[in-house]
Amino acid sequence: MARYFSDYDDGETKYVDTIGTELASLEQVPDEGIGLLATMFRDTRALKGSRTLIASIRDDRGRVVYQVTLTLQGVWTDQGVKSHFLPASENRLHPRPE
Repeated sequence: MARYFSDYDDGETKYVDTIGTELASLEQVPDEGIGLLATMFRDTRALKGSRTLIASIRDDRGRVVYQVTLTLQGVWTDQGVKSHFLPASENRLHPRPE
């Protein structure tokens, strides 16, 4: 079994795996990367604009053998709805009296 290291970058936080995980075969590497992205996505809160999540899997020699990227894009489609969720200080489109 070979040891692989799962690193991630979400644009705000970078994590470099120093422990690694033993995988039975190279075919398991994509599952490892996608699983890491799923965890990163689940921990993403309050998306403003867009964010790109990147998971990189390295082999025991430090070479990136697999990389998977997920881009999240949050867009308000109804500005009237948005005005009910934002505090007046942040709502430039439909200011409400305080």
